[in-house]
Amino acid sequence: MLTVAFVINIILSIPYLKMDTNQVHRYGYDYYAYIQQAAAVLNGETNYSKISSNQGPCFYPAGHIWHYLPAAWLHFRTPYAEIIVKAFHLVLHSITNHFIGLMAYCYCPADAQLLVLSLLANTDNRLFYTKMFNDEIMMMYLVICMYY
Repeated sequence: MLTVAFVINIILSIPYLKMDTNQVHRYGYDYYAYIQQAAAVLNGETNYSKISSNQGPCFYPAGHIWHYLPAAWLHFRTPYAEIIVKAFHLVLHSITNHFIGLMAYCYCPADAQLLVLSLLANTDNRLFYTKMFNDEIMMMYLVICMYY
């Protein structure tokens, strides 16, 4: 059931991969900052205090920059980087939902299917993940740590 839900979540997320002309709707508020900070690391900057973006200095822990290094690299290489990164974020969302379902199955097997179906029905949550904030990365690690 959980594997099927994982695949269904990916399929339901396909309409959210389209390119939007409004950049705030397209990426979210912080995505450009993450890409600029990751590009600084790709260009050889290793001093954390010197890594910044148009929105100011990098004030998050540096771990999120490592997640956006492939995204910055893709933006330098292909015009389709946005779709690839959005798809990656939706896979992160599906992984998070999968582990939430596994945790629910461990504690209450009878309600696990209901929880997984309610997670699949939440289109607002899926839309939030396409805004490409760093919250989905943190949430995935949090849920995986709780599971293990």
